[in-house]
Amino acid sequence: MSVCVEAKESVTPLICGPGSPHVIQDHHTFDVTKLPKQIQNPLLELSRRIGFSTSSLLAPMFTVAGAGLGNGFVLETELFPGSLNACLDCGLIGDTMGAEWVAELITQPLREEQDRRIAASANTTAKVLRKRIRDIEAEKERFFGNALMRDPAAESSFDSRIQALHDQLYPVLIVEDPAPGCAHDAAIRSGGNGVLVSYGDAMMQILIKARKKGSLDFVLLGRAQHNKSHEGGVLENHNTSLVRPAVSCLIRCSEQSMSNLLCSPQPAVAQFVDQLIIAFPANSMSTTCGSVPDSWRLLLTDLLVHRGPSGSRTLTLSPSASALLVQYARDLGVHGQPGRLSRQAAMLVGKIALILHAISSTSAHEIPAATVIAAIAVAEAIIKQTTAAANRCVSSHGTSGLTAKAARLFQKIQTRPPISERELQRRTNMRADELRLVVEHLVQLGQVRYRPEDHLIESLHAQQQAGN
Repeated sequence: MSVCVEAKESVTPLICGPGSPHVIQDHHTFDVTKLPKQIQNPLLELSRRIGFSTSSLLAPMFTVAGAGLGNGFVLETELFPGSLNACLDCGLIGDTMGAEWVAELITQPLREEQDRRIAASANTTAKVLRKRIRDIEAEKERFFGNALMRDPAAESSFDSRIQALHDQLYPVLIVEDPAPGCAHDAAIRSGGNGVLVSYGDAMMQILIKARKKGSLDFVLLGRAQHNKSHEGGVLENHNTSLVRPAVSCLIRCSEQSMSNLLCSPQPAVAQFVDQLIIAFPANSMSTTCGSVPDSWRLLLTDLLVHRGPSGSRTLTLSPSASALLVQYARDLGVHGQPGRLSRQAAMLVGKIALILHAISSTSAHEIPAATVIAAIAVAEAIIKQTTAAANRCVSSHGTSGLTAKAARLFQKIQTRPPISERELQRRTNMRADELRLVVEHLVQLGQVRYRPEDHLIESLHAQQQAGN
């Protein structure tokens, strides 16, 4: 039985054709009733204040929420060999102040909390903070002794004091425009508990050009998304290396810069791009942007509480939720179209389900099926907009190069029987991500298709001839 999710997402598929511009139309909004009230309210309020549709705000808001949660929760499922964290990487595209304003609004609560932590730790060294933590831990053990049962209120009081000092010891929650090679240092200053690395347009261009140091940052972001340790900390002789640091990324850039990122030949960048979700909000028509909604500030504050020195809390899926996710992954394998984020779709659903559960039900250890259904709807809306935005950027700012590559590739496909992506890549010497972009362009032009039964690529002209 296939998983059927009804999502009122209206991002129109990319309109491609001879002489037709690439357009992302977003006339309606995402059906927020699928989401918990805790995120419904800030999503609607932000949409109202800045004039962007709720669907275009999903990717950046879930990215910042995941950064706030950090290493608070991880999800273990039978689908993935390792546990999933809440880290996401998001590109927010816009040549106007609209995208910049979105980024400022949704990240402001992290700045405020970071400032509070830094102020609290002023004139106090890390050595002193660590000693205070050890003292409270020892006091806690003396208080409870060998008691088999501990008073929850008393234990919570000790834990709160330890957490407050831990927050001062690792105050960094957001780092904006760090120089190439400095993302690892930001992760260390967060204690690996969770940091949002935010890049503007100018710094992203610098990062792409800084091949050695920039690659280190892209590798760190890529491995953090998959909840893996960054060996670069050891190989580069850093004094401190982190085990599975939680690092999320928010990029604010122009179409041209995103095109450069998507088409970069660097292997580290290409791997990072494969997991990047992209939002392309329309120009804001609102004149009442105002301050950060209180509901959004409260949501992030609640998520930050789940972090702590005791490490991540492991969640699992309920049997019915696990069956839904497994079936969704199978359906992707049988019916899904290969393309941007298709290989990451099930993982994206798992991450979003983790964030939704942390927002709505922190006491339960199992994520229910209803949460997974909501996560699928969110993930499909994000993937749809990501694919359209990526194609628009590449097509609008590399039209001549893309057209020439598409023409050459179409000739090869047209003169051959149905062919796999891997075999086509071997025959063309193109990078996998570059080949996928060109094939997706041909699919949108109606010249080729992925066969649903085996995902082989074939010319539609050849298919029509065979039909006749």
